[in-house]
Amino acid sequence: MNVEAGGVRTFECDVDPTWIDINDHMNAQYYGIVVYRAHATFTDLLGLGDDYVRSTKFGKVDVLTRLSQFAAEQSKAGYPEGVGRTIRVPRS
Repeated sequence: MNVEAGGVRTFECDVDPTWIDINDHMNAQYYGIVVYRAHATFTDLLGLGDDYVRSTKFGKVDVLTRLSQFAAEQSKAGYPEGVGRTIRVPRS
């Protein structure tokens, strides 16, 4: 995770070569893993990670995902081959 001036900029992780399909794209079944890793890293930065859950007994859950919207935005932006290799967290 790259952090600039206190804000979250991007989350980057390695994509296992076995996750790449015949079209040289990350197979959809692995997007959830990458999103989960990004979420876990982000909540750790907020102080709401595993230590928080253990000490307070309060958990967190992300119920809704919008992978099709994300893929469409990436394609429209001209990044069809990069979908799934880097998840960019927009700054507010």
